[in-house]
Amino acid sequence: KPEIDLETSKALDIATELFREAMELTNDFTDLLLHVVSYPLEKTKASGEVDAIISADGGFQAVAEALVAAWDSNTFGGKGIERLGDLEATEEEITAEWKAWVKELGKSLGLKGKKLFQPLRLCLTGSMQGRDVGGVSRLLAVAQSEGILVQNQ
Repeated sequence: KPEIDLETSKALDIATELFREAMELTNDFTDLLLHVVSYPLEKTKASGEVDAIISADGGFQAVAEALVAAWDSNTFGGKGIERLGDLEATEEEITAEWKAWVKELGKSLGLKGKKLFQPLRLCLTGSMQGRDVGGVSRLLAVAQSEGILVQNQ
């Protein structure tokens, strides 16, 4: 079980900021974090709310393939997962890089607005609602950099 240094963990700072508006009680933090790391795609699919997105013309397949390609070519999030998890980078730098990457992803796929963002959210979080997808991706990358999360092989 990984140790989290409550004084210096950047992942904890990012999570706190990411979840601040959704928390009514400090106990809510755990549920919000568990939702982020649980990837509830099967539950979301079973609800039927994503049928149109998963359909042939809903963009899901194209976005999923582009995300896998970006991961494999180390361009996910703009400059790769290591950059997304860079503990020295400012949140402003990472946010700007993430937004530019998502815009370019949309251009390359010919998707924009909901046609891009819904499949992107579904692919990356397994859910149709929740915290900012870029923020969640940053949180997970930083948690991995700090050794809090370990990537499954």
